[in-house]
Formats: sequence, structure tokens, C-alpha cells
Amino acid sequence: MTLKNLRSRQALGLHWMTLRQDEWVSLERREDGFVAYRGTVEGLERIVDEGMLLCGETASFLKLLTASGFSETEAEDYLGRLSESGSAFTAEAPAGSMQRGLVDPEMLIAEDIDDPYEMAHATRVEDAVPIFAVGTFPMPQMRSLREIRATEARTETETPSP
Repeated sequence: MTLKNLRSRQALGLHWMTLRQDEWVSLERREDGFVAYRGTVEGLERIVDEGMLLCGETASFLKLLTASGFSETEAEDYLGRLSESGSAFTAEAPAGSMQRGLVDPEMLIAEDIDDPYEMAHATRVEDAVPIFAVGTFPMPQMRSLREIRATEARTETETPSP
């Protein structure tokens, strides 16, 4: 059943990520696209992810909802209510946009945070973990937890002790 659902989402052009339950997703809107970050990032708009984040074109979501029994008007109203309630967002993607999504499950469910009740938080965008990006700008680096830990271990061994 899961494989069938996965294929259905892929056929609709939806990118999905399983995230930590009830953690925020922060959104940086730009003229040339947008970047979604894991957790809260000070100064950015936030939505509650409910444990799963689906990203795709509005038309794909409308197609999914109408195939599930919604009328076109009901589907549009439903997506509007989700956006207004902070459970979804809409952002413009310029023509010729590229997209990149983080696929590392350990980063998506915040395995790098020791306390299971602590939520991801960044005070600066530069320190935040990008999880999805769409736009005409250079795509942000989406590193796996293993890559980050390997870099940290290399840095620790290369740094001489005083």
C-alpha cells in the first residue's frame, strides 16, 4: 500500500518528506523562489508540519483532492483554509525554476537533536537546515547527518589541541 501511495504522489509531481511530529517548518520567500527550513528560524514565516510535508504545484494538490471526492471549489477552499490556518503555504515559483529536497531521514526527523522533546531552532537563516527549495537561485546544500558528523570528526582531529 505504501509503495502504491508513493507512486501516486510521484505521478502527481508531489515531493513528500516525513518529519518530526509537530515540529515547525519555516519558509523564506524570495523573488526568485523559496526555501523551506526544518524547525523555527527567527524572522521567517512558519507552518506546523504534522509529521509530513508535501510539496508540489497547486494544480497537483487540486488533482489529488478532486480524485479523492472533493469538488473543484471545495478543493480550492480546503487548500485556502490550510494556508490561512498555518498548516500549509503557497509560494510563487518563477518560470525555469529548479527544485531540491532533502532526502536524509535522519536529518528530517532531527536525529542530530539529543533531547526528543526539543524542537529545531535557528536564530539565523545561515544556521538553519534547508529541507526543500524551489527557484532560479543556486540551490542550497542539503547535507546528510552522516556527512555533517564526518566533517565535524575530521575538523576535531585536524584541530591541534593547545
